Amino acid sequence: MDPLTFVQVIEEIARHDASAAWCLCQAAGCSMTAAYFGPEAGRNIFGDRRSVLAWGPSHDAKAVAVDGGYRITGTWSFASGCRHATWLGGYRAIQELGGAARRRPGAPCRFPRTRPPSSTSGT
Repeated sequence: MDPLTFVQVIEEIARHDASAAWCLCQAAGCSMTAAYFGPEAGRNIFGDRRSVLAWGPSHDAKAVAVDGGYRITGTWSFASGCRHATWLGGYRAIQELGGAARRRPGAPCRFPRTRPPSSTSGT
């Protein structure tokens, strides 16, 4: 889909449900990361047409190299659509060259309630 059509589709959805349009637009933006994955990783994440990737910013995340990969710790303030996502992204710059940090498939995620539900009604 070309960018103009994409924006028109999002605008039409927003006329009916702004929250749904926001989450759809965020998920579509996240899907652009597929261009940076190898084919196998891209198929693993996005091969199922129901796949949804969500992520948000972090102010304190750390990525530490460990045997077999990286240990990523931190808190992320939000990830629009995360409760409907099949994949969660937690990004952090890696200092070493030649490696990509990835969340281990199937690792559990917690969603602590840190704000009243009304403050997140848009996401």
